[in-house]
Amino acid sequence: YRRQRAYISRWSEFRDDFDRFRQLMMSQNPDLPCFALGHSLGAIILLDAVLHGQPLSGLIMMAPSLNPTGVPSWRLAIGQILSWIYPRFSLDTGIPQGAGSRDPAIIAAYRQDPLRHRKGTARLVAEFLKTVGWIEANLQQLQTPVFILHGSDDIVTPPVNSRILFEQLPIQNKEYCEYAKAYHDLHNDLNMLQVVSDISNWLDRQIQSELNLCR
Repeated sequence: YRRQRAYISRWSEFRDDFDRFRQLMMSQNPDLPCFALGHSLGAIILLDAVLHGQPLSGLIMMAPSLNPTGVPSWRLAIGQILSWIYPRFSLDTGIPQGAGSRDPAIIAAYRQDPLRHRKGTARLVAEFLKTVGWIEANLQQLQTPVFILHGSDDIVTPPVNSRILFEQLPIQNKEYCEYAKAYHDLHNDLNMLQVVSDISNWLDRQIQSELNLCR
């Protein structure tokens, strides 16, 4: 019961988990720059961590799950209300199973994957909405280079949110790439090779920039 999926007591649990992982990677590779990629909710976890002072050489945000999301608003409202009464209450997100990818083979694999979880808890909803509000209030403190990627036909997290986020970023070292007709899971969609190539090229540019600064 205590290990219920999609349940957290507070958002800082995500932040602390990432910080431990980040420190482990940096301790094992002390002479290398440290980049992180977050997808959907993971992108919000990383952005929150960076704004709380966890240093990275660059942040890659794939289809960041900003509010409003593709989750029906009434489900989010129920989650907020129940967060204080029954925080472990679990409800299906209401997002179609085929919303992640245009590749039928990928969708078939998703349906067979026992680790895929389609529910969210009331407390997770409340903590997510609170965190997004905090990010919006503190975004101007960001100094880390950012690469945002989004699919134009994403119904899980509408791409307009990423466009707005990109415009609001206070940094000069930022890039935004939107993929025509692509869905939410860019790493598993029909254009995933292009996505991987774009990420690799962005990383190369960031590393080269750091090398130039060190000369």
